[in-house]
Amino acid sequence: MAIVYGIVVFVSIILVGICYLATRKKNIWLFLLFLSVAVCDVGYFLLSISKTLEGALFANRVAYLGSVFLPLFMWIMIMELCRVQMPKLVVGILTAMGVLVLLVTLSQGILPIYYKSVSLEHVDGMTRLVKEYGILHPMYTVYVFMFFVGMVGTIAYSIARKTAVSVKHSTFLAMVVLGNPFAPSG
Repeated sequence: MAIVYGIVVFVSIILVGICYLATRKKNIWLFLLFLSVAVCDVGYFLLSISKTLEGALFANRVAYLGSVFLPLFMWIMIMELCRVQMPKLVVGILTAMGVLVLLVTLSQGILPIYYKSVSLEHVDGMTRLVKEYGILHPMYTVYVFMFFVGMVGTIAYSIARKTAVSVKHSTFLAMVVLGNPFAPSG
């Protein structure tokens, strides 16, 4: 499985480079979206090859680093494509929320607030974290769900107000949002 993750990391890094060259700073949010996906992929790859609990926790933190801001970047991209404006203050508030959620997720293995306990298990050559969830673990799920509702709401609003680029684009965006879980494995 590590080979598959390695290939995915390689492809995602190439796509970050292509995105950077294609957008040339015209669309920072698209670039950040691609970069977030690449960071998540690196985390998953590192987790797949981890031999120690410390290494696996580090890899899981890297995956969360990419995934915490991914929904924000995706929502902003959807808003741009649907021609809906998000006030800068709201972007700042959502970014601050993302930092808070990131800090909670990074506490794994340090404080018992995200994971009460965590251990490492190797099954059929795969590394897996065995977790007992802490009191703040549901925060991440609520955070991601909030963005999911915002994305679906933006798409519905733009279709109703006829501000979307096209119905085809809106339908495609809705399918992407509905099929994308955003999150590491927990």
